[in-house]
Amino acid sequence: MEKKVTYAEAILVDEIKVLNVPNDPNDLKLPKDLNDPNGPNDLKLPTRRIIVAGNRSGGVAVAAMRRWPEAEVVAHAFDYHHARAIRKRLLDEGLPARNVRCSAGVGTVGTDPMPSVGTDPMPSATADCQPFDAAFFMTTPQSMPAELVLDQLQDIHANLAEGGALYAAFEGDPDEALKTMRLVWKNVNVLKRAKHAVLFRAVKRGAPVKMRDFAATWEASVPGGEPLTFTTYPGCFCHRRPDAGGLALAEVAAREVKVESRKVKGEGGKVNDEEEGKTPFTFHPSPFTILDMGCGCGLVGLLVVDAIRRQSSILNPQSSILNPQSSITLIDSHARAIAAAKANAARAGIEAEFILSDDGLPRGRVGEYDLFVGNPPYYSDYRIAEVFLETAYRALKPGGVCLTVVKTATGLLALQEKYFRKAEVIKRRGYCVLRSVR
Repeated sequence: MEKKVTYAEAILVDEIKVLNVPNDPNDLKLPKDLNDPNGPNDLKLPTRRIIVAGNRSGGVAVAAMRRWPEAEVVAHAFDYHHARAIRKRLLDEGLPARNVRCSAGVGTVGTDPMPSVGTDPMPSATADCQPFDAAFFMTTPQSMPAELVLDQLQDIHANLAEGGALYAAFEGDPDEALKTMRLVWKNVNVLKRAKHAVLFRAVKRGAPVKMRDFAATWEASVPGGEPLTFTTYPGCFCHRRPDAGGLALAEVAAREVKVESRKVKGEGGKVNDEEEGKTPFTFHPSPFTILDMGCGCGLVGLLVVDAIRRQSSILNPQSSILNPQSSITLIDSHARAIAAAKANAARAGIEAEFILSDDGLPRGRVGEYDLFVGNPPYYSDYRIAEVFLETAYRALKPGGVCLTVVKTATGLLALQEKYFRKAEVIKRRGYCVLRSVR
């Protein structure tokens, strides 16, 4: 069944179809009165580069590509699942899909338009790409939190050419939407008011009204450990605070990891307890591999790695290298989450692999990990949770441990036992951590 088009998408697509484009691509004249809602509704810049943001279905990108076939239309999404949906829509419509971009900001570019690793958040136009000539943005109350809307409006402003036009469609209260636009953009015109949506046009003239930093920094730790500092951005799961379920999972996982040691031969290749005072022994932690799926800002995985590092330093206090043989892979479908996890790992001095994916670990990677940790979403009738558990079963070594967390165990417990046959319920912080062995 065809998915219903949102009111915001419909009003934006209708506007694209009737926008006037000057015949002379060098006509850079702007309307005389930018605040006149009845003024000329022309796209006065040459439409060589267009950014479409906030539209998860791909319908706005389709309309823009058909309206300006010679332009470079970039379709942006924060989430890899939405980026794949846009790509499929474009290909189904017979349109090129090479400029579908899943990244932390609209100006972020990489070697792959849909990269397999995260990128740095909120790049500027001058640093990462040529500015866009026009932007089309939409939001609904269900699609974006208010902070992310403001953050993306700032991001679009930073990556739009001087004199470039933004066309922005909002669902909900039109007066509140206008206030939101005017927090960032000068020269905001109301183009259309429909029953359930409103459309604005704003032209970039100089700096925004105000630039805000929406990043949040806070600390978290597990019992016996030093606090780690975490940064999150709008769009990250549990922005501005540690998730209680994530902390419960991290605390149980930190108890799960046991750093074993072995004596290493001293000089001459002999181990002789009687010579211990003359030939010191060093202790090396056993290799330990961790997969954190749905990692968000990296809260669970990084706290677990830090717990292993602390145990390593106790076993071998003279070593300046803490557990070099342990490794962690962090996976999330949201580019903002990957950006935050990268920043947090770097701050903590933890080397990690980052994968931007909505389908878990690549299929060819089997039996690599000792520990899987995941905080799967509960919605979508546990279909996403099943992707987590299928990945866990495939990725774990024999004897590896799968830990997931949920508020109420019933639904996820039955699903986890489908893959692992048995799951132990560990209650922590008002949550249920489910433990299974591969």
